[in-house]
Amino acid sequence: MPLDLSKLKELIEELKTLSNDTNLHSKQKFQVKRLSDTSIQNFQKKEFLLETEKKAYFEISHYFRLIAVSIEDTTISFEIWIKGVLPYLLPHHGIDFDEWDRICTIGDSDSTLENELNLGWEEFLKNIVEDGKIDEKVWDFIQEGKNRVNHLTKAKNL
Repeated sequence: MPLDLSKLKELIEELKTLSNDTNLHSKQKFQVKRLSDTSIQNFQKKEFLLETEKKAYFEISHYFRLIAVSIEDTTISFEIWIKGVLPYLLPHHGIDFDEWDRICTIGDSDSTLENELNLGWEEFLKNIVEDGKIDEKVWDFIQEGKNRVNHLTKAKNL
């Protein structure tokens, strides 16, 4: 909930009045600190991802990067991603598209998460290359994308 500056100013004026009141039981005077827009921003809550949301954000983001790297054609990789992979992965994490949009907004604006995401990418690739740990349905989507790229390449060469 955003702060109402008019109410805040009223409160400051009330504190000033109280600090000038000699009938107060306390001998200490109230100190009124001028609040600026920058200090008010510190009161606004920054949103963070829950651990389950963070895990989903990492896994889905890694799969997005894998799709882009594997298919090598931007148009086809986005089509495969939007029409196939993302609608497939979201329900596995109990997330709908609106919730995914919120998670991405928070995750993409957090530099700490971005660093963790980049470090996690190496681990994600290692699991795929060394251990073969990849969702079979996602693998099928990647193969479909590669086949489309090959088909387009062959059609251009004719």
